[in-house]
Amino acid sequence: RPEGRAASCPSDVAADAGSAFTILAEVLVVLVVSIFAWKRSRGRGKSAEKPAAIPAGATLEAAPDVAHEAKKNTTSNAAADAAHKTLPDAPRPHSDPEAVRPDIVRSHIEEVRPMLGAALVPAGAHFAMLLAHAAAGDVEKVEQALDQEAQESPAGQVSSQSLASVAEGYLRAGCLPSAKLKLEEMRESGFQVPPHVFDDWAFRAGKEGCLPTVVAWMDEFSVPLTDNIFTGLLKGCSRSDEAQFVAALEQRAVAERLPVSGAALMAMLQFRAKVNDGRARETVKMMKELGFKGTTSFWDRILSACVASENIKCAAAVHAYLSKTSATTPHAYRCLIQLHGCAGHCDQVCDLCEELRAAGMDLESDMLPCLLTCASKGGRTQLAKEMSGKGANHGQSVKKNTRLNRTARKARDPAQALRALGHFRAAHPGRADAGVYTAAILACSCSKDMAAAERLAGEMRAEHGATKAMYDALIKGHCLSGDLAAGGRALQRLEADGFTPDAESFVWIMNLAARSFDMKAIWDTLENMDRFGIPLQQTSASLLMQAARAAPKFKDGCRLLTLLDRGEIDVTGDELIFNAVLDACIYLEDKLRLARTVHLYRFAAFAPSARTYSLLIQACTMLTCTQRCLDLWEELTARSDITVSGGLVGDMIAALIDGSQVSAAFELFQGWRNKVDCDEETLCMIARGFAHMRDAGKAMAVYGDMKARGYKMDVATYNHVINANCRQGSTSRAEAVLEDALASGCTPLPWVCARLIRGYCHGGLPRCALRVVRAIADKDPAADHLIYSALLDGCAHSKEFHVADELLEFMKERKVAQSTCTLSAVLTMWSLRGDLDKAFEALDAARADEAGRTFDAQVVACIIRACFRNDAPDRALKAFEDLKRSQSSVDLASYNALIGELALRGRSRQSAKIAEEACEYCLAGPDEDPRNIDKGALRQMYQALRQDGLLEEIGHPLFQKLEAAGQRTNHRWLNPVAPVAA
Repeated sequence: RPEGRAASCPSDVAADAGSAFTILAEVLVVLVVSIFAWKRSRGRGKSAEKPAAIPAGATLEAAPDVAHEAKKNTTSNAAADAAHKTLPDAPRPHSDPEAVRPDIVRSHIEEVRPMLGAALVPAGAHFAMLLAHAAAGDVEKVEQALDQEAQESPAGQVSSQSLASVAEGYLRAGCLPSAKLKLEEMRESGFQVPPHVFDDWAFRAGKEGCLPTVVAWMDEFSVPLTDNIFTGLLKGCSRSDEAQFVAALEQRAVAERLPVSGAALMAMLQFRAKVNDGRARETVKMMKELGFKGTTSFWDRILSACVASENIKCAAAVHAYLSKTSATTPHAYRCLIQLHGCAGHCDQVCDLCEELRAAGMDLESDMLPCLLTCASKGGRTQLAKEMSGKGANHGQSVKKNTRLNRTARKARDPAQALRALGHFRAAHPGRADAGVYTAAILACSCSKDMAAAERLAGEMRAEHGATKAMYDALIKGHCLSGDLAAGGRALQRLEADGFTPDAESFVWIMNLAARSFDMKAIWDTLENMDRFGIPLQQTSASLLMQAARAAPKFKDGCRLLTLLDRGEIDVTGDELIFNAVLDACIYLEDKLRLARTVHLYRFAAFAPSARTYSLLIQACTMLTCTQRCLDLWEELTARSDITVSGGLVGDMIAALIDGSQVSAAFELFQGWRNKVDCDEETLCMIARGFAHMRDAGKAMAVYGDMKARGYKMDVATYNHVINANCRQGSTSRAEAVLEDALASGCTPLPWVCARLIRGYCHGGLPRCALRVVRAIADKDPAADHLIYSALLDGCAHSKEFHVADELLEFMKERKVAQSTCTLSAVLTMWSLRGDLDKAFEALDAARADEAGRTFDAQVVACIIRACFRNDAPDRALKAFEDLKRSQSSVDLASYNALIGELALRGRSRQSAKIAEEACEYCLAGPDEDPRNIDKGALRQMYQALRQDGLLEEIGHPLFQKLEAAGQRTNHRWLNPVAPVAA
């Protein structure tokens, strides 16, 4: 205790009194209570009843209640993890077996009390209870205990041991913010943070992915590196990307002159054996110099790690060390033989075999093939003969036969399986039981030799009877061969023989049905699985979601997505199925299930990969959740184990553009363009985004940048940039972009070109518009007729008829056939020029060019309006009747024009006759698309009838027909005196 600071707890009072025995006793209490609590919690933890965890489909509103209940009844890791995922601020009890429970600690305090006396218990019990409550995440009780201690303390503050116990408990619980607060409180109070606080956390840091955090906190709180912390951090390192961390940790240990213990050396060697960093021999040498002798199980684990990482140098160093101590076990020889055999070191394998036999150890049968091969290749003839003899002795056992079948299955060699079965039956007549047959059948099935598999199954049924394993092997083989019907028949035989199918019986049928998009087989299999109460397997569910994404029919894919509503698919349990669900929902635009899947991402039990982030960003883009996309992007870029690709940058840019944040998208692109390979599509997307936002200036800037870099643009980009410039009246820039598009072989959409043409015509530049038409026609002789009709309409309304004449001559030279839109434009132009005869000549010419041609309603309405525009109602009536007889289409536009125009010219009888025909036309229409005569035209007709005195004769009967046809009428039209209402 620093000088001048008053005692603040019973332990400080005892120290002042010089009672060293009391302090030792209190420390002993803490240790004894902790050990008793640990042992008892391990025993109780095995039989503890597991509380309900958060269900996979829990909603956002229901999740907090479920998490609170799980936290309140925390007796299992699953419930604690569920509470932590939903309530991130709450401490999460860790899966450490030494984590103590307050009730167990309290009960053992009572057991310890008689041993040490009541006077010695309070301080140690206080520390133990603080540690237990903090490790259990009970913040309220921890703070109450600390407040009570501060009140009872003469100095009015909490002791360093209490704060250390609380901080250690919070670290065990995984609640780093709360632990850091207590450590900062210790530092502010002038206490030194004891290193043992970090011991437990250091051993768990590797699993929790916070190794650098431990070191950073040690630096922050001036905690020296101890042997326990050093060993714990080393044990947590198991990946090759942690080699730099381990090297820095070693340098720190050397700088602080930390004595190296046997446990630290063991942890160091385990790490280097796993990651194969080439320095394992140095560690073995150091262990040899220090006289370290590990257990045989430790060396076996090291060699197993060498096999997994193919670390031959480390294995050789370990073997040299063990050879001097005569501690090499059969497992060690097995690992060494496997390593050198895979590397093709035949001489080393043979030497190991000789060494193993000299040590009096037996060769395992599965080592014989490798030894025999290496002896033959290495020229060890005598050893090869001995291995061959041992193989003959072992080869006819059931175990050896099964192993040979497994080898044949992996090699897809049914002949080898049949040979093995034949040799076994020849050597052991009558001993080929159902297991031997099943192994051979499975080998043939995996090799897709179903004829041999069925033959063996028949022999097996005749000698031993059928088994479920036999039928499962046949089902697997038929499905691997792509014969879904045969697999279904094998399943029916399984049921007929009295066996109950399980998940293994259905999984291969379901997988094949999903891959072949056989919807009937999928739903039939699901119905059978429901009949036996068998849930859908995760692998099958993943394939079904992939099938939904790639289904040839849209409705089939949507129906497969309904499987997500069954509640038996754990979407967040595996990254593969999570990505498959996201991809299918995005492709099929199922926003409801997509939103639910994105919400469940917070409960995911896997670390998302780059593919998962890409799909999540695409999903949030479809759901118009731009801020969520930004959160995901921040989470992605904060991870050092994922390399951001150009595709991911493109997905994020698309999300920002979809959220109308085009400037932010451009800034993101500028920041990443030199870091990743961004393709032309990304810049095209940005240009289209600016064009969509009607910012032609920025769109042209991005377009110019792409053009300067030589990027190839797609037709959609040209369309958007041209359209944006036309909207702002920049027709010259739009024409320049159009020329670039035509030069690159792209023809923009007809309506985009038509917009440019109309822009020139409205600006009084029809000849520029004609130039555009000629350029498009030169590049694309089969250009859409919309560009011609746009120029004809523009010339007609701007009275630039000479340009229209030039265009007609150009169309005649290029033999451009008159379409509906161009013919309508020609009729309108001649009617505006007052030359109705030319309009009818154009109509007759179009009919002559194509024998038996009929015209649609647009052309009929145009010629009728042309007649009335030139005050020729009789020609309008005649043209109307002629076109009807020629089976041309007639719509309400023609009827409305005739009714209104005839009424205005005082031809009330003719107008009423046309109105009566229009009623019949409306009654013949479909119910879902009602047809209504223009109310203004009817009003004009009744005004004419009233003026001619024909209301009683014609008006009243026609009014009844109009009402029967469901037309909009007004009874004031029938008033002979009052003016007709509007």
